[in-house]
Amino acid sequence: MGASKDAWNAFNVLANQVDDPHIWETALVGHRKEGKTEAEIATWAKQEVEHSIGKKSNRAANYLLRAGVTDRIPTKELATLLADVALPAWKNNHPNQWVVQPSEDGLEYIMGPRVTESNKGDMLPLSVNNGSPKTRVKSNLVYFAEAYRAIRMGDFALAHTSLHEASKLYDMSKNKDQEDFELSYLLPYYAFAATKMGDVSTIEKYMVDFNPKEKGFDYLLAQAVITGISGKTVESVQFLKSALYRRPFTEDRPLQTEYQYAEICKWLYESTGNSKYKEIALDWAKKNQKFQPWFSWAYAMEALLSNNGTDRQRAIAMASYLDPQSEMLGRIPKKEREIAVRKFKEKNPFLENNTTIQTPI
Repeated sequence: MGASKDAWNAFNVLANQVDDPHIWETALVGHRKEGKTEAEIATWAKQEVEHSIGKKSNRAANYLLRAGVTDRIPTKELATLLADVALPAWKNNHPNQWVVQPSEDGLEYIMGPRVTESNKGDMLPLSVNNGSPKTRVKSNLVYFAEAYRAIRMGDFALAHTSLHEASKLYDMSKNKDQEDFELSYLLPYYAFAATKMGDVSTIEKYMVDFNPKEKGFDYLLAQAVITGISGKTVESVQFLKSALYRRPFTEDRPLQTEYQYAEICKWLYESTGNSKYKEIALDWAKKNQKFQPWFSWAYAMEALLSNNGTDRQRAIAMASYLDPQSEMLGRIPKKEREIAVRKFKEKNPFLENNTTIQTPI
């Protein structure tokens, strides 16, 4: 609304005082509006870690991944940039082979490989493994960045290899119904890569013993991918509907659940050519414009998928205002974008009847 300076001042104050993941969602609005590059955002995230603002709970690293993949094709460098800011993960060289991540509250969180009766507590005092032999392993965020870029570049073999390796270290069943952290966000993308490679049996075997609490949002998206690409559209759509009912708030997840749902629907449409998935993705994007109107991706997705002339033009104009570097928007001819922006220039709801926000004295 034209008060970005005040908004950033508020972010800096709140991020220093409150350990709240929701504050970080606002940063994406600001960085998109400013047209910040992946490298510039990475520099910013690293500074937040150095100031200890973004270190706790992987706040800055989660944000860097979110910014790198939301309506973007990440660069090869994103994985390296993430490795530089993410909390370390270690694999114990003991029979348990646990992968743990230290926290600032004096505990180690057990991240994998798969939760069993012996490690269901999921937390250990740091002293338990002091002096024990251990090996540094890649962060789950790094694995995702590598695989996501590979998927977007059409290299499903590389994506499958990366996520299969991650599945040996991290428990992709972990979700907010059970833990203080989540790894299940990886699962739909693992399913997508595996299904594209014709290796459905591997991902189905991985999920076969998931208990009811583990069969949440990400599990249902994974099933929608498997059935959808296999041509079982009715089953796939039902899984998508169920996933929407089970959609959690983003909270500490690196990916916004709203965007993740829309993206999986769009990928299913692009993979199958079935317009049903397009309808679901478009409907969800338009709904997001109403309850989260500040996020640009929803307008960009409508602009890319809609056949309605006026609605499409409005979406192009809004996406252009909120995120001039949008990847989806970039697929639309430049001339068409320019016409839409001119047509709706005076109809921006953020600027209509706008009064300057005053900073309290």
